Amino acid sequence: MPYIPPESKPTKPKRRSFTAAQKKAIAEEALAPGASVSRVARAHDLNTNQVFKWMREYQGKQHSESIASTLIPVMLSHTDVAVMPAVAESPITTTGTIELHLPKGRVCLTGAVDPGALRLVLEHLSA
Repeated sequence: MPYIPPESKPTKPKRRSFTAAQKKAIAEEALAPGASVSRVARAHDLNTNQVFKWMREYQGKQHSESIASTLIPVMLSHTDVAVMPAVAESPITTTGTIELHLPKGRVCLTGAVDPGALRLVLEHLSA
């Protein structure tokens, strides 16, 4: 009977690595209007979840870059500051509950509410 050598250990497939440019290109391809993330993933032999992750990362970078580009430095001096006339606000004496259901969250206010603080919260939630 002829000698048959034992099979060697099967080698584990190496993990593929992608450059940032490749990830960006695949994310942009998946974000294109009418594109199917599943088809894009199959075309690149990737798991759909991986493509979704790269899309979130790409969109997050775009969002942070757009925010950073809209911020500008501001210098204030004493002559630049406009003095606002003091508006006497009537003291809040009523109590109660205000409950707001907004797309970005829910706000419940109980008791006396500072109008300035409420305005600030509502502006941030509606933005």
